[in-house]
Amino acid sequence: MKWMDKNGEFIYPPNLYMNEYKKYQNIPVFKAKHTMSIEEREKELKLAREVERLVDERKKYFFDEID
Repeated sequence: MKWMDKNGEFIYPPNLYMNEYKKYQNIPVFKAKHTMSIEEREKELKLAREVERLVDERKKYFFDEID
């Protein structure tokens, strides 16, 4: 929390996103100084989730071939 106090701020109260993880897992929950805008971070997070999905999908086929 000390880093956050010096370098940014929460967009949503921590207890809100900690208790409703699924709702907030694909959106930024804080903004920090000297970083991408919220919109840019949302775009990058969406791209990262798509890459993660593709890796998981291909991993499934790779390991199926080994068995």
